[in-house]
Amino acid sequence: MQKGGPGGRPPAAAPAARAPPAAAPSAPGRKRIQTAKDAALTHPSFAPAHRPAPARRAPRAAAVALNPAPGAARQGMIALALALAAAWAFGVQSARAAEDFGTKAEARALASTLVAIIDRDGVAAAARAVLDPDGPFRHSRMGVNLFHGSTVIADNREPETVATDYADTADLTGALVWPIISAAAEAEDDALLKWYHYDTQEVYDYHCFSMKAARDDGAVMICR
Repeated sequence: MQKGGPGGRPPAAAPAARAPPAAAPSAPGRKRIQTAKDAALTHPSFAPAHRPAPARRAPRAAAVALNPAPGAARQGMIALALALAAAWAFGVQSARAAEDFGTKAEARALASTLVAIIDRDGVAAAARAVLDPDGPFRHSRMGVNLFHGSTVIADNREPETVATDYADTADLTGALVWPIISAAAEAEDDALLKWYHYDTQEVYDYHCFSMKAARDDGAVMICR
């Protein structure tokens, strides 16, 4: 009987002996590998573009400036609202100060009517018209002032001013009023005079629309 395994097969050859595993590099070897790696990373061929730059963070102070605290923002809005309200109130008060007794358009219309009477019939007829209870001047809430030269010859609201020469009269600022009235009459515009309010007797800024007539050295001033 042949030697072998079961079935008469020749015995299997013994496996070849394995080579022992490579020894781990010694400490000096590992140092050489790390040094080589560091050299490769710092080599010029390893461009910085291959390494993404870390994202920069905004300084804290800048971030706070761009995002103010809610309390500061609210205080700013309140201050703005108060400023706008004050400006609105001042504008309303200024507009009312010029229209306590009428508008500029109403004053211009009344002045034009009185100047037309002077140009047609003379200053004496115009003075009578100012005091006519059935005319448009006597009961006007605006002050209707008729001048011959610089002297008042008719006033619907303050008859005590008749015969007053405005060339010698100053308003409450101390300024002589006739140069102001005369210049406004030449331009057919408002003369601004500080005087006492017709009704309250408080200091008041009058807007007096003024016009010159073509005859009798006449002039008209309508104050509101």
